[in-house]
Amino acid sequence: MKDVGGQAVIEGVMMKSSTHMAVAVRLPNKKIKTKKQKLRNLKKFWRLPFIRGIFQLIYILILGIKALIWSSD
Repeated sequence: MKDVGGQAVIEGVMMKSSTHMAVAVRLPNKKIKTKKQKLRNLKKFWRLPFIRGIFQLIYILILGIKALIWSSD
């Protein structure tokens, strides 16, 4: 089983695994709109513990901000 994490966005939720990301938001007319995205694999160099931590933090922040912007639109 893959690790899955999530974060709240405006009127919805973003869920991310190691290979995919999905955002679901509720529209004003009470319908739900989703956006799915396949994520690129990390190269072997980026799997080193310390380097991975720094870059994963930056990568997750970028994905989270993009999801928040998409949900606010």
